[in-house]
Amino acid sequence: MKCAESTPPEQERPDYYFPHATWEGKKGVCLGLTALYLSVAEKAGMPMYAMHAPQHIFIRYDDAKDQVNVETTDGGRVFDLSSYLTRFKAEDRERLKEVYFKRLAKVEVLGDLLNAAAWCSAIGTAPKPLSPERTLLAARLCVEIGPQDYNNWDTLAQACAYAGNPKQALEAIRNAVAMRPPAVGSYDERYWEGRLKRFTEAKEKAEAEEKARK
Repeated sequence: MKCAESTPPEQERPDYYFPHATWEGKKGVCLGLTALYLSVAEKAGMPMYAMHAPQHIFIRYDDAKDQVNVETTDGGRVFDLSSYLTRFKAEDRERLKEVYFKRLAKVEVLGDLLNAAAWCSAIGTAPKPLSPERTLLAARLCVEIGPQDYNNWDTLAQACAYAGNPKQALEAIRNAVAMRPPAVGSYDERYWEGRLKRFTEAKEKAEAEEKARK
């Protein structure tokens, strides 16, 4: 099983995000691989759980005596969290620990899968996209499941735009920006600046058009 190559956020496709597609294609990103690991672990009765890191999800074996972190995108390599945290500043590490590196409930993993479905529908890369209404519903459920996860708010912003609600889209992206972690991968400062600019301009355009109609 190999990890699929990462792509810019707004070009992501659902191919590798779900366990059935990961199994069939023998490739997956962290979410698809983690979901597959969890399915096998549950059948085998192994105490394995999903864990969030900024823009990432991995597996932890935890039998109350030993804890082992497993990187599914690297052939199941065992790793120490310190190797991940060293890329961040000391003050950022403490802030990240308040939200991440905690055992996820099953509903939270399902929320991540729902997030992927909503995101790919909203950006137009899903082969069979959800309707704007269903996409918006899925994104709102994601926020309800994980209100502290900036990624859910980012998806909600995109879903609101897809559903034709620029004002709500701007509100959602502002929440995402406020709670985002330090720049990770494709989610750097340019990404967030671009998102804010896009949704601000969309809202202003909608307001101008509404004013012109009156």
